[in-house]
Amino acid sequence: MVSMRRDGELIAGYLAGDEDAFEAFYRRHRRQVYVYLLSCVRNRATAEELLQEAFLTFVRHAAKLRDRHDLKACLLHMARSRAVDFLRREGREAKARRERSEDPMFRPRVDSSRGSSAALDAERLTALVHRLPGPQREAVVLRVFVGMKFGEIATTVGVSENTVVSRYRYGIQKLRAAMGSRSKL
Repeated sequence: MVSMRRDGELIAGYLAGDEDAFEAFYRRHRRQVYVYLLSCVRNRATAEELLQEAFLTFVRHAAKLRDRHDLKACLLHMARSRAVDFLRREGREAKARRERSEDPMFRPRVDSSRGSSAALDAERLTALVHRLPGPQREAVVLRVFVGMKFGEIATTVGVSENTVVSRYRYGIQKLRAAMGSRSKL
């Protein structure tokens, strides 16, 4: 069964001509990479476009990468590079900070028909995550939403594991403080 194989086996199969192997690799990692990219660029269409670019870059380098132990970290590193290139090219970082509070996707919505305080807290938490400073947001998203280990995050973003742990810890502290005090970050 293709989906039960490890990433390295899937990529080796793809390089040997098995298109289903790459499809399985894509399905396995698509959502996590997309969530990460969305947290970086804050635009669904752009995140989807960068996702495709990251996978295309991965395919172009697959022969060199097949012996790597953590192909997911390599893929996320490529996705991060695409996002950084996009943000630099478009000058979006400053603009995103200004527009963040205006974008309904990143603003908590109050829907009285749901009546669930847990759902509202989840929306509020998501909005607060997007207000964290970039490096802290990146560490929190990769750890909590993508499920990466600190070492994998360090490889992905190109910093030491201790730096990632610190960024994550400070981000979580800010989120706890904001959720506890019901204030904005």
